[in-house]
Amino acid sequence: MICPLYLLAQSSPEDPYLILQDQTISFGDMHRQVIACERELRSYPQEVPLAIDSTNSIALISWLIASARTGHWIAIPSSKDPPQQRDHHLQQLSVYTPSLHWTLPPYLDDSIKPSSPSIIQSPRRRWCMLFTSGSSGSPKAVVHSFVGLWSSAEFSHRNLAFSTGHRWLQSLFLWHIGGLMIPIRALYGGASVVEKDPYIDLGSQVDRDRITHLSVVATQLDDLLQRDPNLSSLLGVLVGGGTIPSKLVERAHQRSIPIHTTYGMTELGSQLTTTPPHANLDVLQSAGKPLGDWRIQLSSNDEIKVQGSALFLGYWNGSSIEDPRDASGWFGTNDRGKMIDGRLYPDGRVDQMFISGGENIHPEEIEAVFHDQGIFSIVVPIPDDRYGQRPVAFVLTELSDEVREQIRTVLTNQLPKFKHPDAILSWPKNVDTYKPSRRTLQTIARERMERQ
Repeated sequence: MICPLYLLAQSSPEDPYLILQDQTISFGDMHRQVIACERELRSYPQEVPLAIDSTNSIALISWLIASARTGHWIAIPSSKDPPQQRDHHLQQLSVYTPSLHWTLPPYLDDSIKPSSPSIIQSPRRRWCMLFTSGSSGSPKAVVHSFVGLWSSAEFSHRNLAFSTGHRWLQSLFLWHIGGLMIPIRALYGGASVVEKDPYIDLGSQVDRDRITHLSVVATQLDDLLQRDPNLSSLLGVLVGGGTIPSKLVERAHQRSIPIHTTYGMTELGSQLTTTPPHANLDVLQSAGKPLGDWRIQLSSNDEIKVQGSALFLGYWNGSSIEDPRDASGWFGTNDRGKMIDGRLYPDGRVDQMFISGGENIHPEEIEAVFHDQGIFSIVVPIPDDRYGQRPVAFVLTELSDEVREQIRTVLTNQLPKFKHPDAILSWPKNVDTYKPSRRTLQTIARERMERQ
């Protein structure tokens, strides 16, 4: 397979690829930058993942494309995690953190025609690694091949065309699978990626920069609907990342925003199912039908199990890639759901994990922070109009101002802010601490929070 960036640099060298606040990077520019990264990468070993810890989108995308040409693989850690925790996790996974992750090498060659760089087409060739929380709360290292994510881009394009002249706003971080897929889809269709302007709201930027495509979680869609911007340029808005409140879908539909409700996860290369263009409100209350060659099977407990060419390779444990598929080749998502008329209706987690504003939250991870302080706790999700769900903690201790401050300090040091409970509540007198019912606590939490 010839590198798609090289082909675009040949056919459309001046067309914009990355539209940033202070500059525009054409396909020709990016190809020259990738050549420089490619040459530097060849001095590093291919056997271990290299961490590219950068908020610079040009740098991150350049190293990624270069690694697809050289056979290296890139780990992209979250910038939201506390640095000490992130570094410790990378060390545990034997991820190499070279100095190249801070800077971009200068262009070494102005020519875009010296060779036809190829990308290894083996579907088992590891290319990039993203991190997502596992059942224990410890981030899992999800490994994808270029071939798999390229398939995901193709499946998306068939359902929601993204091609020359289109602009997709980079409203999600590149270390999110939903964010990473945006520049990959742009390569597939020869389209442009527009950097998010941190100084204006989402709707204002859609209007100013004539954005045609968006990927948002429920909270971002809610922000978009809070205002009354001109959204006439939009051709498609992917809405995913967890629970999407039905009233939010109704409001977007009433505003004629071209939303596509979708279901996916990091392991699935973003989209498993997505609704088609011009779907009616009934269809939009589902997550749509499987894209591309995805197949879905429901287990006896309604767990969503999948097969497809965009499925990840497995989890990196520091020495090898563990394949989590069963003997028949099915991957269990740990999500429950129903299939009605060929459409998927997700229905919560098999385990305790829930999603808040597009982020995975494991109650066990938050509980461990309390337990380390000698405080017994149970964390449960409650519905939230903005985030879908938010955590609330019940604790078995005297909640003095001093204790609350101590808990907040420890949470700040050990967890990103989105994992901090919205409320810390005293333990209900009518709930036993021996195998307490999380469902009962969830009901009590919802009632208490509604009274506040």
